[in-house]
Amino acid sequence: MRARPVRTRADLIALAAQHAPSRACERAVREGLITTHGGFTSSEGLPGWIVEIKSKRDRRWLIAIWCDEKTYQFYVEYLNAIPWAMWQGDSNGERPLIDGDNPREAAFNRMKARRHAST
Repeated sequence: MRARPVRTRADLIALAAQHAPSRACERAVREGLITTHGGFTSSEGLPGWIVEIKSKRDRRWLIAIWCDEKTYQFYVEYLNAIPWAMWQGDSNGERPLIDGDNPREAAFNRMKARRHAST
């Protein structure tokens, strides 16, 4: 899918909402809690973002949006867990799309994931 540039958190949430896997997820986008976890690298090396959508009833969806920078095509993947070791943000929070909504927490999770992977 060729898409418009993602420049803001609102653009990212709108893109994730377009790919909600169910009506319940669509409703959660409107009524629930949305967390952007920032920039990640996919297992294929594509850059992208992960958005978490949580409903009022505590259902959770993780939507990864990967971007092929050569063709500017977006690919969507539904995840079961956040691959924190692949997070590309920084804990200072100066780049909201890359650092996510909670950059300090994400940096801590990345450190834990990398430490766990090395043992």
